[in-house]
Amino acid sequence: MREMIRNIPGSDGWITIKELNKGWSRDRKYYVQDTEHNEWLLRLSDISQHERKQWEFEHMKQLDANKLRIPRPVAFGVCDAGEQVYTLLSWVHGEDIRDVLPSLNQKDQYQLGIQAGQSLRAMHEIPAPSGLSHGQITMKPKWTST
Repeated sequence: MREMIRNIPGSDGWITIKELNKGWSRDRKYYVQDTEHNEWLLRLSDISQHERKQWEFEHMKQLDANKLRIPRPVAFGVCDAGEQVYTLLSWVHGEDIRDVLPSLNQKDQYQLGIQAGQSLRAMHEIPAPSGLSHGQITMKPKWTST
């Protein structure tokens, strides 16, 4: 792992790198902390995803201006001898909604849904990138067995 990220600026000061196994993307995700207790989310993607990941990073900057409770874009670039694209984001503390939602009453669940809808509306106000097909920008459902 250290060899893969060594050319990411600031990575020499990272003391904790913990792999995360949540989310829908194929990105490899890591919780990162440095000696000063700063925390980040590191996402690694195959270099073939460079254009798409760069677009995502630039559009996250636009979302950042909306003060949504999402990770803030910090850095973007290439690592692992040109084999990987990295995106470094601020860490957002919170709880997984799948764990919290069942413990909330209907009114609180409804209010959470309203907040989520408002956030999604702000996200969808950013135009889709030109040059990507509909299939490339449509999220496919993730089916899991319980």
